[in-house]
Amino acid sequence: MRKDELIQAISDRTGLTRTDVRHVIETFISIVKDQLINGDSVVMRGFGTFTVRVRKPRVARDINRNKPIMLPERRVPFFKPSEKFIKEVDKAKSVVK
Repeated sequence: MRKDELIQAISDRTGLTRTDVRHVIETFISIVKDQLINGDSVVMRGFGTFTVRVRKPRVARDINRNKPIMLPERRVPFFKPSEKFIKEVDKAKSVVK
């Protein structure tokens, strides 16, 4: 499901206009980004937690030159689903495409 499809689905279920739903979703995304950039997490009970994880520096290989390169430490966004959410998805037995 793409963002536009999500907006349409929410609009259909709530009766809100697509414009209002788009604004809410874009604001939600902006707030989550801001929180993660500031080093905070976003916890949504029953759904999951958005956090930042630090990836350690490591040696990788440049496949074009076949030489090792050093990748620096970096921060990456991470989502951990809640146990409740995991169980609901598991019970669904949906087919993976």
